[in-house]
Amino acid sequence: MSANESRELQSYEPSDLIVTVVMSCYIFYTAAIVIGIPCNAFVLYRMTRLSRKCAEVYSNGVGLCLFIMAVADIGSLCSILIHYILSIFTATQEIADSVGVVWLDLICKFATLSMHISTFVSIWSWLLMSTLRYLSVYQPLLYIRLWKFPAKAMFTVISAAVVCNAWLVVSVESNPTGGCTMVSLFGYQEINKAFLLIESTISFIIPTLTIIYMDASVLLGLRFKLMAPKAEQPDLRRNIAPSSNRHPGYLWRWLVIALIDVGLNAPENLSRLGLILGIIEYNDDELFYIYRIMAQVPYYLQFGFNGFYLVLFIYDKSTRPQRRRLIESFSADHHNTERPRETLGSLRCRASGNELPFSELHPVECNSMCDSGIEDEPGRC
Repeated sequence: MSANESRELQSYEPSDLIVTVVMSCYIFYTAAIVIGIPCNAFVLYRMTRLSRKCAEVYSNGVGLCLFIMAVADIGSLCSILIHYILSIFTATQEIADSVGVVWLDLICKFATLSMHISTFVSIWSWLLMSTLRYLSVYQPLLYIRLWKFPAKAMFTVISAAVVCNAWLVVSVESNPTGGCTMVSLFGYQEINKAFLLIESTISFIIPTLTIIYMDASVLLGLRFKLMAPKAEQPDLRRNIAPSSNRHPGYLWRWLVIALIDVGLNAPENLSRLGLILGIIEYNDDELFYIYRIMAQVPYYLQFGFNGFYLVLFIYDKSTRPQRRRLIESFSADHHNTERPRETLGSLRCRASGNELPFSELHPVECNSMCDSGIEDEPGRC
């Protein structure tokens, strides 16, 4: 930095409006960190209990998705805290003098990379949960036969997030005027824009449109089912059918939460897309600076919001045992031998190899040792 630039920075004094906006943002960020980290830690605790008590329910349902989303949100909140500290102290050279410029660059690279990866993983966790709800309504037979699907899908998502954002390790460095910044790769800003466009498409446009489509399809499908005349069904078929149509309120809650989460993502991602595509022109005036800050606030608040609503609205039911109505199939399908099952109760079997008559199969109430921890999870009895 030249001496003239240093004098200009020292002589520049932000307006009262910018100071007020920035201080308000710091208050929101502080609230998100203070509330979000404990709430997401509570989600981790619940999902850890579920994984120990009912590993199959955890790994084949939304439990694993929620666990990874909570980890991603905690990582994002910690990254926000790092950026928070850097933006306050970097300009005064306090951190640079303490740890050195090299370590400061590494901290910026780590914080920015973890932020982008966590955001990518968090919204794709939502997409995976919406996919499971969609399958439970429209493809129930496929849904109950999915084996370790969430684990395989989340591994793919995390790998894709790392690959899509690996370029940040080279591009990000500390900014002497405060915080972190991105430098042009190989001297071409267009390369940075191309990578950012790919990331925004994969981490925002595709999952957002898919989440809205799937959740809306589930709700519309259930509405048509409820309005259609109901045909008589045998007891067994009625009890093994997906229970989603019995819990429309639950699905409405999920859709509203998903739309809020998408809405929190939208301002920053749309603003970023506008800058990348040249629809919005970058300039240095105060109004543009305030606009960029206001677009980023909901984007960062989503990570605290995720943990907050999961604790308040989703975990109305804990992972402790509770009485649930389940039917266990006598099929030879190997999947039925590996998923956790409830005891049917006393059924008199005749000689070995003989099938039970259909009329003898009745649902019974039994003490379940497994509960997903998710209120009335659709597709599960």
